[in-house]
Amino acid sequence: MKRLLDLALKTSLIFGLVFFVASQLFNEELVSLFLKPSNKEAFQISLKGLKIFSFGFLVCGLNIVFSGYFTALKETKKATIISSLRGYILICMVLFILPNIFGDVGIWIAPLVYEALTLFITLTIYVRSKVALKEGEYSLNR
Repeated sequence: MKRLLDLALKTSLIFGLVFFVASQLFNEELVSLFLKPSNKEAFQISLKGLKIFSFGFLVCGLNIVFSGYFTALKETKKATIISSLRGYILICMVLFILPNIFGDVGIWIAPLVYEALTLFITLTIYVRSKVALKEGEYSLNR
């Protein structure tokens, strides 16, 4: 199970990095898939926004992998906490707070912030699970 989790986390990091780099290097091409360059103001806002927004790609897959990991282990409470944090709770909180502090940039950095906060909580849950498992194994062996 540990090897599978490691593989999934590495794959997530690689794809997150690929999407991040693609968003940085092919910014205009990606934005032009959704907006016409003739709409100059929206196009420029989107170019700037995608470069900032894409930092969230580096982190989001890790949360998804851990949520799936806990689901596979039938640890549904932990999986639900992770999914709820990144899909509802933290996204709402961050989108209410960051634009008030950073203006429009706050909207674009929100995904990185709520994914990073979720990852911090996720890693705390994961480490505590591992510690609890080891303590349980230790007490069973005594």
